[in-house]
Amino acid sequence: MPKCSHDVILGFDFLKASQAVLDCGRAELIFEELLDDEEIDSHGIKLYAMSDSVVPARSCKFLTIQARDAQDDTDFLVEGNKVMCINQGIAVPSMITSLRKGKASTWVTSCENQARCIPKGMFIAKAEPARSECLNTLSEVHSYTDLWTSKCSDQIDYSRMMASTLSVEQKKQMKSLLRQFQDAFHSETQQRECKLNVKHKINTGTHPAVSQRPYRVSSVERRIINDEVDKMLKRNIIRPSESPWSSPVVLVHNIIVFSLTFNDHLRRLHCVLSCIQEAGLVLNPRKCYFGATEIKVLGHLVSGKGVKPDPDKLEAVNSFPTPKKIHDVRSFLGLCSYYRRFIKNFCFHAKPLQQLLKGDSKFHWEKAQEDSLRDLKSALTSPPVLALYDENAPTELHTDASGYGIGAVLVQQQDGKERVIAYASRTLTKAEKTIRPLDENAWQLYGR
Repeated sequence: MPKCSHDVILGFDFLKASQAVLDCGRAELIFEELLDDEEIDSHGIKLYAMSDSVVPARSCKFLTIQARDAQDDTDFLVEGNKVMCINQGIAVPSMITSLRKGKASTWVTSCENQARCIPKGMFIAKAEPARSECLNTLSEVHSYTDLWTSKCSDQIDYSRMMASTLSVEQKKQMKSLLRQFQDAFHSETQQRECKLNVKHKINTGTHPAVSQRPYRVSSVERRIINDEVDKMLKRNIIRPSESPWSSPVVLVHNIIVFSLTFNDHLRRLHCVLSCIQEAGLVLNPRKCYFGATEIKVLGHLVSGKGVKPDPDKLEAVNSFPTPKKIHDVRSFLGLCSYYRRFIKNFCFHAKPLQQLLKGDSKFHWEKAQEDSLRDLKSALTSPPVLALYDENAPTELHTDASGYGIGAVLVQQQDGKERVIAYASRTLTKAEKTIRPLDENAWQLYGR
């Protein structure tokens, strides 16, 4: 049986009905007549896949199929392509459905331990006009379909990925959207191959190749790395290379989708997930969060109200001990400088500490330094919420200067109120301190 990809057990009832003859001498089972592939599914209207798709391993996916010639608004009994089920390990449940513009939807299940690719135009199922006795049990079919839908989704906890602030109805709509793109999410049970449809170019110009030594790792870590490399090679995620370039890869760190309304958000998510799916990329469900009104991005808390420092990151500043040496001062100022845009006149608050970093200075911790440390911690304990920049709003730049430093505030008129976008300040160099007051005002605007 060359067309059969699985081992089978044939019972005597089947052998008798098929008038089979067992030739023990030749180890052959002879049938008078066997149906070929075309005869098995020769009756009914053929339904084909509308687009390329991937069904994750041991999972289900909702697929749109189409008939090339069928009468609309007619109830059909749909049955899966038996040859496809046998040869490729893909199952399609029997069901009753109506064709709309020659299209219908069905669940497709991968029964194997690896993902299955369904190309556009693949013969998925056949449809025959439903008999009246089938239509009488239509309500039972619908209830069974609901049960199938709830149990056949991939092993992904969609609820964990959704914000608790969403309403019950919003969570339902969000879950329905995410299920449509379930193969865009990585699952531990999936062992799919990487099939990227995007080619990325980095213009390095005439710059010589950058080559870095591999990081030093222990023998235990080396074995783990080798195992992961072997896995990625088998899944076609990476390939051997002899390029002179040897440096950590470029990666997409965060994808942020934002919208004013929930319905707009669903539309934008649909567009983004479609692009991810078409590009052959996958997302880590553990790092995905949908429908949030406030998110943490690169040490900041961003919401509809604006942006402010991440409280968890500020804890390192607030709990910083009194410096005992110059290295400690440099570390503290480094932590504060990351959030200097939130502190008005930062350079003036930090002046006593910065004086300790001069090349010829010795470490002397006095009251001025203690006050500077306290002022910076206090400024970051309750930082202002900075507004997000609006390119259409009226914008003003307020500047100031002194014999020690220059500062500026970028503000905008938003909703009838003056909102701060960012603060900026820095100390003057020894040469810059000799500038005349008239030139000092121009220096505020130049700022370099």
